[in-house]
Amino acid sequence: MMVNSRNRKRNLRISKSRRTATCAVLLSLLVLSGCGEKDMDALVPPKDVTYTGVEQDTAVVEKGDISPVFEKVINLAGAEETTYRIEKNKYDDMVAMYKAEFGKLHVAVGDYVHAGDTLVSFTSERLNKELKENQDNKAQAVLQKEHYQNLMQLDSSLDYSYEISNLDEQIKVADMYISDVNSTYSSINIIAEGDGVVSFVDPSLEDGFMSVGVPLIRVSVDAGYYEMDLTEDGDTASSGDALTTTDVEFHVGDRFKAKTYLSEYEVEVIGDPSQTNEEGEESTPTDAIISGKVYFKLLGDETLKENTLMLTAEMPEIKNALYVDKKAIIENEGRNYVYKDVDGEYIATEVTVGANIGQYVIIKEGLEEGDVVSLSD
Repeated sequence: MMVNSRNRKRNLRISKSRRTATCAVLLSLLVLSGCGEKDMDALVPPKDVTYTGVEQDTAVVEKGDISPVFEKVINLAGAEETTYRIEKNKYDDMVAMYKAEFGKLHVAVGDYVHAGDTLVSFTSERLNKELKENQDNKAQAVLQKEHYQNLMQLDSSLDYSYEISNLDEQIKVADMYISDVNSTYSSINIIAEGDGVVSFVDPSLEDGFMSVGVPLIRVSVDAGYYEMDLTEDGDTASSGDALTTTDVEFHVGDRFKAKTYLSEYEVEVIGDPSQTNEEGEESTPTDAIISGKVYFKLLGDETLKENTLMLTAEMPEIKNALYVDKKAIIENEGRNYVYKDVDGEYIATEVTVGANIGQYVIIKEGLEEGDVVSLSD
């Protein structure tokens, strides 16, 4: 979550105050009873004391309008990745048996491939020679067979059945050898095991040579949609009222922004993709939340998809809120404290906090506008 700076009426004021003491003071946890307005059974050290000369960051408690932004990770459903490589022992066998060499890269990043497609092919002079010989033998046998058949059509008294039978056998043998060569190439080439999108190609392949024993190509596949699990805690804070998915409504057709560190996208809420009607087509339920999940489709023609996206949604503006940098909050045994400046000393003060909003936290009780508090590292 983060603050929308355009909607904030006041900026956080952070000042530096130098606090000094005549000597180093070490304080252990104390149990206080019968002092102050509240019974603090579990309390942090009552004073924030630092060594002489150490600068401490402070923040001023602010009051104003603040616009929270809900953020939660959505995951690409069914995301799987297959990595293709050539191990050294296999490569050594290919060279020893066939004198195989790198031939051609057949794909590029972003290409969609099907099971059985050739990703990388190798070439072998030995295999190519055998293939050409049998292809030539077959072609010659086919021509001779057609010649005998034509002669028999011109003169019905001629009978070349024996010769044609022998030629059929030659064609059959040639086909067998051709098939063997193709099968050998299939065994040494890199072939796609399933459908998917090429997400990585080793630069060495693009430069015309191959590295042994390293990932050469990756092919990714997914279910075609993203999902958000509402049963996960997600961005719930350790204490206080955090903004959660219950603060956001999702309806089929709603659109939201989604992002990574480098890119921004738009997603649309869809119904449960696993639900189909009697005709086998996807149904369109009115309720977007199904079995504790919300589903999204990525808008646009993005072939490559990120495995995770950060979905964002602007929340209604909180009016006249009291808030402070959340680094001021110290949590101890389920209770929250700040070190507040009281006549030059920073005294532990219990507070009641609300929602975390970006780098800030809402203060419900314990502080007033203008109070100065220290910030932890």
